[in-house]
Amino acid sequence: MTDTHPETTTSSGESAAAEAATESEIAAAAAPAEAPSENAPAQKAPEPVRKSCSQGLTAWMRRNQVSIAFTSYQSGRLYLLGSDSAYVEFVSRLESELPSNQLRKWKTGPGYRARFCRAFGQVSRAARPLVSACSFQERTLRASRPALVASYNRELGGVEGRGIGFEEWQDDRGRLRMRHSFVTMTGCHEIQGLQNQILVLLLMSWFAADQYIFYRKEIVASGRCDFDRLAMTIVSDKLSGDDDSRRTSELNLRRLIEPEGEVTPIVLTRSPVSDSFSGDLIVDNLAGWLNAAIAEPTSAFGDSARELVDTGVWAGWHVLRESVAKLESDSALDRLGRK
Repeated sequence: MTDTHPETTTSSGESAAAEAATESEIAAAAAPAEAPSENAPAQKAPEPVRKSCSQGLTAWMRRNQVSIAFTSYQSGRLYLLGSDSAYVEFVSRLESELPSNQLRKWKTGPGYRARFCRAFGQVSRAARPLVSACSFQERTLRASRPALVASYNRELGGVEGRGIGFEEWQDDRGRLRMRHSFVTMTGCHEIQGLQNQILVLLLMSWFAADQYIFYRKEIVASGRCDFDRLAMTIVSDKLSGDDDSRRTSELNLRRLIEPEGEVTPIVLTRSPVSDSFSGDLIVDNLAGWLNAAIAEPTSAFGDSARELVDTGVWAGWHVLRESVAKLESDSALDRLGRK
């Protein structure tokens, strides 16, 4: 995300492109432990839990109409695996309307882009997905920096929620850079980079926290689903400034979202199949479409977006406006112009 793209959109298709995992803690009854002696060795930090599955497992579960539940001795958790048949049907119908019956990247070309907008519109009228997105201009983000930091501290707050702050300086090329240093049980860490990159990463981390708070209220606090905890995994594509050997922006975003590692319920990971997995491709296409619609509301992309207003698919799409005390936004439909 650079200044060459003045309008940027962070998006997640809540029905079609985002995944949230619910985990239920397994209660363990134990006798009270004796007080540790002064010479007792320091308690070893819990090992991070990494989850993966064999290729084709999802298709096998869907084909046999089964779900899987299992416990993990290492993490002390109960895991529930299921196949989302509604999502699978959505993707299948969407791809059937695309060239070669295949989802591709938005940058594929103008012919593909027009077909995607038309196909998504047709399928959405029946499937009714909900898209959460935040469009913004980088100059608006820079002007809203105090509000951005305040909103981040209100909902995330860094280590133990103590809040974070940044120092600024110019590098030898005259570019503004930002840095925040902090200490955890694992040592000293630093979030550092170009100002425009750090501000975008701050917005992304705040957006993730805002989504988590919303779903926690809906799934846990409401009591409707009988869950006592919610964990969310954010699957990131390659970020601006990163390449295959350097992942500075990814590391910065990880430290903003989960500075204390496994303690936080929001975890960041990278998608190894972002060029082929349907969820990643749908998000990529939606971001490209919404960017184009906001940049030129009278364009064909703006027209195709307005045609879906009555479906409610864009209910969670907002445009960031210049803010002082806390981040504020307007409905993107007001900016786009309702049909």
